[in-house]
Amino acid sequence: MPGEQQAEEEEEEEMQEEMVLLVKGEEEEGEEKYEVVKLKIPVENKEVPAAAPAASSDPARPHVCPDCGRAFARRSTLSALTKHGRTHTGERPYQCPECGRCFSQKSALTKHGRTHTGERPYQCPECDKRFSAASNLRQHRRRHTGEKPYGCTQCGRRFAQSSNYAQHLRVHTGEKPYACPDCGRAFGGSSCLARHRRTHTGERPYACADCGTRFAQSSALAKHRRVHTGEKPHRCAVCGRRFGHRSNLAEHARTHTGERPYPCTECGRRFRLSSHFIRHRRAHIRRRLYICAGCGRDFQLPDSATDSTPTERCPECEGS
Repeated sequence: MPGEQQAEEEEEEEMQEEMVLLVKGEEEEGEEKYEVVKLKIPVENKEVPAAAPAASSDPARPHVCPDCGRAFARRSTLSALTKHGRTHTGERPYQCPECGRCFSQKSALTKHGRTHTGERPYQCPECDKRFSAASNLRQHRRRHTGEKPYGCTQCGRRFAQSSNYAQHLRVHTGEKPYACPDCGRAFGGSSCLARHRRTHTGERPYACADCGTRFAQSSALAKHRRVHTGEKPHRCAVCGRRFGHRSNLAEHARTHTGERPYPCTECGRRFRLSSHFIRHRRAHIRRRLYICAGCGRDFQLPDSATDSTPTERCPECEGS
């Protein structure tokens, strides 16, 4: 089958270019976008042979790359060894007739061509969502299976995508290669930088189809949509009550656990909700006696006082 042959070519290419990662970016109108990232290994960490490598000792892989010594199973006009050689030479013989972009593999050009044609030949059997590349379908299917084949050796956390794992490693190394050109703040992932830059540009690319409200983040739009749909995906494990937002569920859970994380430093009373704690603090402010710097008399603040209400002068002197 032509589709199966294309999938095999794409899988063969991915196996050969092991340091090419697809980094998931922002979603646009439900379309998953991926950024191609090539990880470069420092030269001192590579095994660089002083001379051309000897013949392969593996009979099943008799053909050896003269640059790095990697062995391959077969050699033909466009064999795996020939394709692999382009990672050393930088040769890109396949050019897109639409935009002129060049590729080292024919299968890569085929995948790229679908960005122009809109073709999506790979369909998910679980949800019928379609994809332009077999690798994107494999990554998507892990959402259904729960498979997470990439495990962090330092903290044990597991990931479904190699790109997410590569980005997670920067948490341990401290590497932040993506710097904001406006403020200099650095980030571990390009998608994080893209989200941050909207704080400078004011861009709000995600619009609600029901009310037109716009958002800077797709996650904020997804939460807002629940106002219209009534969806409540967060369920209390104790009583079964459902909530539209995780924060609301966290507040509700304290009715079961008795947790009161907001203490008053003046009287020691503790509160379950931050809003209750703020109201309580205002009561202390209103009851407190202050000495007026203008007339020297004691005074209390009015009921409408807030944390920003001036306390140096009484209301009479303040108004005069």
